[in-house]
Amino acid sequence: MKRRALIIYCDNTHSGSIPGTIVDELQYRNFLTSNLGGEWYDKEIISLRNPDSKTIRTVIKNFLSIADYSFIVFAGHGYINTSLAVPTQFIELADVDISILDLKTKAKQQTIIIDACRNRRAVSRLRLNTRSKRISENLIGDPYSTRKLFEKELRKCGTGISILYAAEPGQFAIDSNVGGAFSYSLIRSCMLWEQKKGNFNVFNLREAITYTQILIKKLFLTDQNPCMQANRSGSQYFPLAVKINKLK
Repeated sequence: MKRRALIIYCDNTHSGSIPGTIVDELQYRNFLTSNLGGEWYDKEIISLRNPDSKTIRTVIKNFLSIADYSFIVFAGHGYINTSLAVPTQFIELADVDISILDLKTKAKQQTIIIDACRNRRAVSRLRLNTRSKRISENLIGDPYSTRKLFEKELRKCGTGISILYAAEPGQFAIDSNVGGAFSYSLIRSCMLWEQKKGNFNVFNLREAITYTQILIKKLFLTDQNPCMQANRSGSQYFPLAVKINKLK
């Protein structure tokens, strides 16, 4: 199975600075390459900081074109364009704003994560009142390889696209000293799941978004409510995190 991941993080575009996106990029990359995230290879991931639309199109056309499964993250400014016949989420790049429809690839299975506002162009910032270290310092994972397990779980799923949003339409997305509130809570949810005892070895997107909806409110004291849009065949959701349960 061929995988490709793209992390787009825009900390300095025309709507203003979002320094937390720099943390987001590091944490997503560390998560993906960890056992918990499915042990992606570094060569399967490209990170783009404040790219323009041409660069995005080129990377999707070339780097991601061979993927069976593509995973794209955007962290930055965004909003819903309500002037269109169908209100559509847009993201802000270095030159222009583009629809998230432009992030679609040719892969049969696709996950897109949008950590951006879904209201007007604004962003809230805060400091997370916690002694927790940044996620990148805590991703230990199981000592056994999970790469094959992650791909095995993907093969059980149907085709299509799943999109995870940081908030519901009309809501802002919080940025913080530990990265985007949504991205931090999403990855933290995976880590908390990993620590739980049980026979389940996959944490899928639906389970992750449900857990994140609870965790983000506890950690950031916000009404920001992450949500998911799934357009796919089959009854199973794509995996986000996996683990190998040790034999006792």
